Amino acid sequence: MSSELELLLQCPLAEPADDGFSHRVITRIAQDRNRTAKVRALIELGLVATVLALAPFTSIGQMMEKLAADFIASPLVSSAAAATAVAFIALRVIGEFTDSQQT
Repeated sequence: MSSELELLLQCPLAEPADDGFSHRVITRIAQDRNRTAKVRALIELGLVATVLALAPFTSIGQMMEKLAADFIASPLVSSAAAATAVAFIALRVIGEFTDSQQT
């Protein structure tokens, strides 16, 4: 009896019928991740827009306005800031594109 059971346990099992289930699950996970990333980006954009809209009415915003005017007056500093911003945005877009291609 035990030898028959051992023989049965040693035999490999047949592959279960998938019928595309794994592909559907992976596709749904990718869609959920993309949707989550979009919602998060919209929330971040909304928060930034709110802060930027309310900043001029605060004392810190007024101080930042004066500093920004001095900061922007320097061509070297403003060029470096613009290059940094463009590089950051480009790397972020490339990263999201690469992530979406992998899933």
